[in-house]
Amino acid sequence: MRTYINHTLKLVMGLGLIAGLSGCDKDRGPSVEDHFLNYEIPNVELTADCPVGAFYYQRGNLDDGKLARLAQPWDQSKGQLGANVRPILTEQMNFDVKNPESVELYQQQVDWAIQGRIDFFILPAIQIDLKTFLNSGNVTMTDVLGGKKGAEYTDDDTGETITGNPVQLQRENGRLRYAISINPNNITNGLSNSKLIEDMPDETISTGEKMSRTDIMCKAFEQIAVNYFGDDNYYHINGRPLVVIFNPHKIYTKDSKALYDKLRTAVREACGKEIFIVAQQDAWAPTGRFEVFHCAGKVDAITTKSMYDQNNFNRAYMYPQMIDQNWKYNQEFAASHFQIDFIPTISPSRNAYINMGNQYNQPIVDKNPDTFRTMCNVAKRHLGGTRIVFLESFNDWAYYSAIEPTDPEYGNGYGMTYLDILREQFKL
Repeated sequence: MRTYINHTLKLVMGLGLIAGLSGCDKDRGPSVEDHFLNYEIPNVELTADCPVGAFYYQRGNLDDGKLARLAQPWDQSKGQLGANVRPILTEQMNFDVKNPESVELYQQQVDWAIQGRIDFFILPAIQIDLKTFLNSGNVTMTDVLGGKKGAEYTDDDTGETITGNPVQLQRENGRLRYAISINPNNITNGLSNSKLIEDMPDETISTGEKMSRTDIMCKAFEQIAVNYFGDDNYYHINGRPLVVIFNPHKIYTKDSKALYDKLRTAVREACGKEIFIVAQQDAWAPTGRFEVFHCAGKVDAITTKSMYDQNNFNRAYMYPQMIDQNWKYNQEFAASHFQIDFIPTISPSRNAYINMGNQYNQPIVDKNPDTFRTMCNVAKRHLGGTRIVFLESFNDWAYYSAIEPTDPEYGNGYGMTYLDILREQFKL
């Protein structure tokens, strides 16, 4: 793990400790042994498999600049903080739902995920559209990644529309399912604590009719239910289709419980199933902060964004213990106050420099097998009733959180190492 050490803070703490010791009896003075973070994360033995859901990113969140920074060797003197790795499937940054070759590349990713015993991909978010309910481009991408259809393209010679073979999620050595994530940003645009969703003027949908934002949101959930929840490849928890909602704290409403009940009713009437809603909170934020949002809405579970997605360098010195304590508090608070389950989200690494090339304000967490195993054990200490663990991510290369294989012959390439660790840690 690479971090920039705050020497001033360390000096102040050291002087404070010396002053404290000099004024205390030798046998009664403060000791690092008494610090609440002074413990090792134990190995947690499983008694049953843990389902693992991995966030999947469109085109690997890659472009030529990010790919170049990924391949850069580390040279801090030049401000180059590259990972010195090369993804095996660099072509994924050109993924096209109309190209059968792109579907073949995705098939390789599916096969790797199955080899790592990942149970389901959480696919790129579908945006709620104020006119058509669901963004059509997002729907097409979901259809292809979910194996519902192959790439559709036009034959250059005949002009005929051809549909290629869909990706196969069921393989001889296992099966990968998928779940949908939802981006409500269009619904929440303009909302605040003084301008609630019920106060917004009706929107004009594609048919020319007027409809409230709440009803548009319900129609979006209804369409998702009809299109996907009956698919055998869709991931369910005890018969309930799982959906992840991003940025739920932006849904300002007079009555969160009534809003979420309305969404559940829309799904139930559309497909006869009870939806399992997971709300993704910001990393490190206390759950109580969202009491009037998704907590009062009684979602089924909460999770967090990557705990490495933050700029407090002091936390990075003891990430495992810090994260362990944060999850302990949030898990207990959500359960005792709202009867909401908890799903831990782990990452193998993070490097924000890859994304922009000038982003130095976050601690960099290098890939390290021992560190990743430790974080897997932290997650196992905080399994909820579903026993699910989320992985950030399968292939987000922009922040180097990907677990997807790299070329083992190039630089710090690790091949299948982290997929193997994932399988060893969460499957018997």
